[in-house]
Amino acid sequence: MFTNYLFCADCGKALWYVHYRNGYVCGNYYKHGKHVCSQHSVKEKELIGVILADIRNMTETLNEKEVLGRLEVKTLQARKQAEKQMHTLQRRIEKLKEEKTGLIRLLASGTITELDYKEATESSNAELSSLQEQLIGLQSLQGNKSTGESIVRLKNQLKQFMKLEELTPEMVHRFIDKFEVQADGTVNIHYKFTVTALLTA
Repeated sequence: MFTNYLFCADCGKALWYVHYRNGYVCGNYYKHGKHVCSQHSVKEKELIGVILADIRNMTETLNEKEVLGRLEVKTLQARKQAEKQMHTLQRRIEKLKEEKTGLIRLLASGTITELDYKEATESSNAELSSLQEQLIGLQSLQGNKSTGESIVRLKNQLKQFMKLEELTPEMVHRFIDKFEVQADGTVNIHYKFTVTALLTA
């Protein structure tokens, strides 16, 4: 389970899984002997126990209402920001349309030539098209339910982590950056998260 995550604290080489030991040993030592490095061994079962205990302790320090409350506040702020951007885009789109209408009037009255009109509207049309695409994208984000679903999913994850009974390879990949094994068998675990980022990442 921990292949490619365990490293020797002294020589920096990866630890190898050894079946008859039910654990891991410094690859440098296993291949070249004690004149290169020492065993730096650790049992897989012991590692699993330590990691599960760590995660349980971390999740117990989290307040579910506080975590979800922070997420809801961020969601509300994002929605307000999106609404502000939409309002700005709509005003700019309306202004460009008015300018285009004004150019049509000038063309109809003969004040400007068709070539002048074409040159004046080319950049305007390109900007108008870009703004309309941005507006559609923001409207789509405002209309979907993904934020509410993410809050529900976060809540379910929090409850699951509170009652962890086994460690899976997927969890190792998500939570663990690497392990450093000391000569006496003690392990420094480098997690990918802080306590507050455990469920909000």
